[in-house]
Amino acid sequence: MEDYKNNLKAYDFSGQAAKEVQKKFDSDQVCGVMVINFWRPIGGYTKENPLRSKPLAVCDPAFVANGDTVHTALDAKSIGGLKGKQTDQMALKYSPQQQWYYYPNMTDDEVLVFKQFEVWKDDSMDKREALPVRGVFHTAFVDPNTPEGSLHVKVLNVVYKCSLESEKRRTQQKKNGPHQHRFGLKMGQNGEC
Repeated sequence: MEDYKNNLKAYDFSGQAAKEVQKKFDSDQVCGVMVINFWRPIGGYTKENPLRSKPLAVCDPAFVANGDTVHTALDAKSIGGLKGKQTDQMALKYSPQQQWYYYPNMTDDEVLVFKQFEVWKDDSMDKREALPVRGVFHTAFVDPNTPEGSLHVKVLNVVYKCSLESEKRRTQQKKNGPHQHRFGLKMGQNGEC
């Protein structure tokens, strides 16, 4: 959770995002947080002229060992964040056990959806290395089969933070009315579920 809040601070011009995330997470109604990533080409890609330049690859988390993960930091300003701030992200060291997949020839009417990370209140930070990798590592890559003259990659990447409600909260909602939310996810404003 600290990693995520530090990352928010690198992009948040108001200074309030990390505080709001912590406040929501500390609520008795919330038992965890999940971040979901929606990745979609938007460059006029069609079946006849699909995205071929720098497609997105995703790594199956079932094949990522905790020892493969490393903390990295990027200059936030270079990727749309605040000057003087650094991001706090996880990256991967190479392992032959990892299984990577990519979706070739995507078009503007296709969206790749994946879980970026999740954290639960009952996760023990003392035993962080023992927790399974729950997010999908992802990266764009240079495909050696990309034909010359292919359209330059242009994508829309939207990230939603979802607060996962406790069973107690879901039970209370069922008693109070018809607004039941599958999996405890409730869509809200500003990229929140």
